[in-house]
Amino acid sequence: MTIIVALKVSSGVVLAADSRLTIQENGQLVFLSDSNLKLFGVQGHALGILTCGSSFLEGRAVASWLEDFAARVAPTLADMPTVITALTENLPPPDQGSITYLLAGFARRSGRRQATLGDPLRAPDTPAARGADAQIFKVNHFSSGETQRFDLSSSAIFWDGEFEALTRLVLGFAPAYAGLVTESLIDGQGQARVPYYAFSLQEGVEYVEFLATTQVHFQRFASGLQTCGGPIDIAVITPESGFQWVRRKDIPPYNYLG
Repeated sequence: MTIIVALKVSSGVVLAADSRLTIQENGQLVFLSDSNLKLFGVQGHALGILTCGSSFLEGRAVASWLEDFAARVAPTLADMPTVITALTENLPPPDQGSITYLLAGFARRSGRRQATLGDPLRAPDTPAARGADAQIFKVNHFSSGETQRFDLSSSAIFWDGEFEALTRLVLGFAPAYAGLVTESLIDGQGQARVPYYAFSLQEGVEYVEFLATTQVHFQRFASGLQTCGGPIDIAVITPESGFQWVRRKDIPPYNYLG
């Protein structure tokens, strides 16, 4: 599984993802890798894509599909709705279960001029000037071919994957007990007071790293398979500079000839 986080701060968006890859084999989760890619920047645009859920599409790793989509297809598109549509049209359904794509950035609305490489996906007459202007969309794609789309742009922070530690820490209750918590907790009275809107990009980077690392260590000391782990990849997105890596795992060179 995975932990992915998208956070709006005062001047942009911060994204984070772990690197662990697990699969189901004979009904059991099996660890495969700590070098999996789950965070992608769309070339030339102020847009990032995170993924969690199923790891394979037509027997091929999701990362390879998304790297190709982010570099070849998405840069030619004009706005967030067309990127979302193209994502589900160019990427096949998962081999089993479902896959989630989280798109975040400063994408202009449809019906405007065409975006060009190096130009953030936004309209010139409605420029994004701060993190609160960012759009966040969640897309669920099922093995049946069905898709679900959710506009999360009104949220300051969103996470997905394996997130029990984050829900306990930030919202004040375990996900398993969501149906039993009191009305005051549901209304947010148990939620940690965090002034996301006042964060600088640096504080946003430190916060998403803290959240992702907390989930990883929470699983480390709990019973059960550690489905989150490996290096934490982090990127920031601003209207002015677009998508920029803060930290991306290195794949060390390997001598295939021995």
